[in-house]
Amino acid sequence: MSPAGMGCVDCKKRFAENLNKNLEPFRTRREEIGKNPDTVWMCCTDGARRARTIAEETMVEVRAAMQLPK
Repeated sequence: MSPAGMGCVDCKKRFAENLNKNLEPFRTRREEIGKNPDTVWMCCTDGARRARTIAEETMVEVRAAMQLPK
């Protein structure tokens, strides 16, 4: 028994229970989202398109700052 009055196993069990309780909304939402894979792919495609646009703009700035050809 630790000075806190709880052993390691009991502490880890409590931690696991609290962690699972706090993760439950995320797991529920993930299950809902997973029921429609087309929506997931649409979000991924849209996110990639937006990220690509930002990356291209950033690279224009980097090339200008480094005085590299376009």
